[in-house]
Amino acid sequence: KYILTINKILPNKETRNFSKFLPLKNIDQHREELFESFVQSIGQTLGVSGVMLNQLSSSGQFAKVKVYWESGQIYRDIVFDNTITPGSITIENRHIHFDHRVDKRFYDSTFFKERQYDRYVGLPIWSSRGDCIGYLAILDSKPLPNDEIIRSVLLSMIGQLGIELDKDRYEADFRAIERKYRMVFDHTSDAIVIFDQIRKRIIHHNKRALTVLNRSSEQINQIQSILSISPDQQADGTLSTIAYK
Repeated sequence: KYILTINKILPNKETRNFSKFLPLKNIDQHREELFESFVQSIGQTLGVSGVMLNQLSSSGQFAKVKVYWESGQIYRDIVFDNTITPGSITIENRHIHFDHRVDKRFYDSTFFKERQYDRYVGLPIWSSRGDCIGYLAILDSKPLPNDEIIRSVLLSMIGQLGIELDKDRYEADFRAIERKYRMVFDHTSDAIVIFDQIRKRIIHHNKRALTVLNRSSEQINQIQSILSISPDQQADGTLSTIAYK
């Protein structure tokens, strides 16, 4: 039985202190707070009842409310069919303004129907690649400010929101790939260890490695040389002492 090893090699000029970088969980929290501050600022500046930041699914059919601000209250993670809401028209027209009974257009959302909004302004958010990845929406039951005022306020923030939404989607895709990789990593019949050559230690291993090496997880993590658990020769006949130089 051979042990598949993945060497993490960082040239000296690229060696970094990775502890300076925030974990994804903290990045997510920071971004949510940033989104919240954006919509709150828009709502208070314009004096409107509701401001909604939506993120589109990859197909564009569904929208997820990243943050919805309503008179000081924050709501999150409301998912609705975007094709039967004003959002679909917002995306198609790049800017839309309804000035009466917009609540009738949220056909599948009890949340928005209950509020009986009369007015709606929407502006799409674009990625750096030119894809529509979401939109900002203003909702109210009273007359809205001048349309140009609304546009100027939204446009002043929409660029940064596009950057952050783009990062959010990228990181979500990354986590999905990571979950698939971890499933394969944990359930393969081969023993796999990941050895960090900078720190000279194993930083991760799968369950199969416990059986093949006949060691506990703590014992494996204390290994400081990959040669100590390698056969004399690799599968291609190369001496392990040469392969790991």
